Amino acid sequence: MEQREIEEILELIWTLREEHISDESAVLKQTGEKDPAGILKRMHEKNLIRLEKGQIRLTGTGEKYAEKIIRRHRLAERLFKDVFRMNEDTFEREACTWEHVLTEGVTDNVCSFLGHPRVCPHNKPIPPGRCCVRYKKDKTVAPLVQPLHTCAVGDDVRIVYMLPSLTKRLERLTNIGILPGAKLRIKQKIPALVVVCDETTVALDSSVGSEIYVIAMNGDTTDR
Repeated sequence: MEQREIEEILELIWTLREEHISDESAVLKQTGEKDPAGILKRMHEKNLIRLEKGQIRLTGTGEKYAEKIIRRHRLAERLFKDVFRMNEDTFEREACTWEHVLTEGVTDNVCSFLGHPRVCPHNKPIPPGRCCVRYKKDKTVAPLVQPLHTCAVGDDVRIVYMLPSLTKRLERLTNIGILPGAKLRIKQKIPALVVVCDETTVALDSSVGSEIYVIAMNGDTTDR
């Protein structure tokens, strides 16, 4: 239980620092932990923080620890909001749980799945991970999930999720079979985006290509 309490305070210290606040009093006031002063003392003993004249500073060890928590939390927010379409209260509550349980490997997989997002739904930066560094160095490695309009002619893809800006547009797309799980082949991109869905050729509005997120089928012809 103490580990979770420490992680919560590390997260608070990080987020307050983003607002240029490092007062120990601010941490004590805003945390919901039962014995914040005692936890801060133990964090100091574990070399996670330094307490200097009423100010709290993360040590190198504390910085790395807090960065991982923030990364897990903000990636979880993106996943729950963008993929599962949860409202803010729900995705924030779920992210607060998942930030404590995701392993580094799973976190990187979520990041790659989402296309290495740079900011959370609140427009706060997501600390990059090893997967982001690899992707930055090797642009030939595409994110697992990407907007439809970024795919190439001839690509076979499967729809993962959709974020249509208009309800009527969602209804129209669903009625013609363009919905999560559907398999598409990109037939044409210019002058219009044209796809083949279940042997039916469909022309889509240009803006729709940025609202449909897909995953490449990697040449698996047995699943077409």
